[in-house]
Amino acid sequence: MRTITTDQQINVSGQNATYREHSKTEDGRHTLRIEIKTDSHKPQQHAVIDRWDGTQWHRVASLLPEAIQTEGDLAYKRNRPSPSDFDKDRTRLLAMAASILGVERSAR
Repeated sequence: MRTITTDQQINVSGQNATYREHSKTEDGRHTLRIEIKTDSHKPQQHAVIDRWDGTQWHRVASLLPEAIQTEGDLAYKRNRPSPSDFDKDRTRLLAMAASILGVERSAR
């Protein structure tokens, strides 16, 4: 699904690193929010994508902690995490959302 990113943040706190993104589908029909939280304790990780309906956010898809591919120890790396560190899970979430929302699947 082609999206236009409107906001992107990475926060590191304690043993976790959290990636947040707000974007719109290229056709403008959907506003999306992605959150991927990594943690050195795998069961505390999560990866979700939500859709804004104009009033509130609705969960579209999520990944189970054991399915998350982003490294869990990003908070301990010498260099600050970058958006590319979260790309595998971001791409999977967008593909799941594209399928559920009926949006064409293609590169960013």
